[in-house]
Amino acid sequence: MFGTKIHRGNGWLNQVTLIALSALVAVVFVAGPADAQRRNRDEKQKTEGRVLSTSAGEAIIKAQEALAAEPPDNKTAIAVLTKLLERPKLSPYERAISLQIRGGANYAEGNIKATIKDWEAAIATGAFNQSEVDSLTPNIGQLYIAEGQYVKGATILENWLRNGGKANDRIHLMIAQSWLQADEYRKALPHAEAAFRMANPKKKKHFDILNYIYHELKMPGKQAALLEEEVSIWPDDKKIWRAIASLKQQANKSREAFEVNKIMYLNGMLQKERELLALAQYYSYYEVPYRGASILEREMNAGRVSKSKKESGIAGQYVAPGP
Repeated sequence: MFGTKIHRGNGWLNQVTLIALSALVAVVFVAGPADAQRRNRDEKQKTEGRVLSTSAGEAIIKAQEALAAEPPDNKTAIAVLTKLLERPKLSPYERAISLQIRGGANYAEGNIKATIKDWEAAIATGAFNQSEVDSLTPNIGQLYIAEGQYVKGATILENWLRNGGKANDRIHLMIAQSWLQADEYRKALPHAEAAFRMANPKKKKHFDILNYIYHELKMPGKQAALLEEEVSIWPDDKKIWRAIASLKQQANKSREAFEVNKIMYLNGMLQKERELLALAQYYSYYEVPYRGASILEREMNAGRVSKSKKESGIAGQYVAPGP
């Protein structure tokens, strides 16, 4: 058996397809001699029971044919497998396979609750080897999250990771977002950072969630470093520049905030009157009043600053606001 990928919503999930009705090769683990012997013995015991009876095999093949139809006939597959699961003498392996395949069909039908129930029941039979359990577990965690059970889903995924599961940036991001739904910023942080490290290329979402967490946890140093990396990728994004200037100002680094505003002005990002007056005030504060006056004169001529500001002396009294 192998997993084929189907896409729904924001994530990839595995829909099991049956490709053989015979015993499967046991999973090979890299471990010490004692652990290897124990695991090989456990896997051998499971493998010995991984044979389908003729009647169960025929029903599963019928379900698979329905799923392979164009378009897939999920309802027929579910009906066939449901009837099969009503048999009292199914082996644990036959029951596990039937539940796993029916779960995939339920997922294709959009019945997430039934999918979770089937896949959890498949694992509970004890017939699957560890690699198969590890394949289903992250899918179950993601489905709980899709159902709005953020803490349960995140906890399942974290336990899976602790037991050796390998996640990509998308899974880590999903866990981080789930903990944020529960206002658990500390629990979200390591996953947001892991998603950021693993992402290639890095997208806005990787920066945004980490920036938000750093802000909520009051980690201005890390937030500033993150924003500086972000602005190197998107140098035309005014919001990032303004956020950097704000952090500099909050850290009592007014001079650096001034330099950021100068860069923004030189790149044509300061267009509003309040922004231009703030820049002029910065120049006056740092004893370069001539430069500030020149900027005001130019912007008045361009119509972006009202000439009444100069006449009323507001420009000289203007205090630079935070972004």
